[in-house]
Amino acid sequence: MFSYIDDLLRMGYDTAKYGWLLYERIGKIELFVEGERIHEFDLAQRLKDARCTNSFTHLPPGRREAAFRDWKIGAWNDRLELGLPVVPFEGEEQALAEEERLRRGKEPEERIRKSAKAKSLLGSSEEAQIEN
Repeated sequence: MFSYIDDLLRMGYDTAKYGWLLYERIGKIELFVEGERIHEFDLAQRLKDARCTNSFTHLPPGRREAAFRDWKIGAWNDRLELGLPVVPFEGEEQALAEEERLRRGKEPEERIRKSAKAKSLLGSSEEAQIEN
């Protein structure tokens, strides 16, 4: 199971078309055996560390890195909007992520309020107190 999930998250030639969805919609993946956690995939950290390897092969070689970077920045902002954990990028990637967030028209305070409200609707009293 570990190997299959790890392959999806590597976003290689034949797994990028499936792995991207995990990054955009899941906070973390935990593997348990007989009630004991044996591994945790921290998708926020992995997204930050992700590099274009052999993915986006449907595009010409000269466009793959830019397309991967655009996807990565979009995925980071999608996670932010959904209230999933994010790890800030470094340097140019973070600047591009901030530009994308502003282009989408989402201010951090609005996102945090929406995220806290969404979590409170799911039944977490701690997040419900944040909004009040």
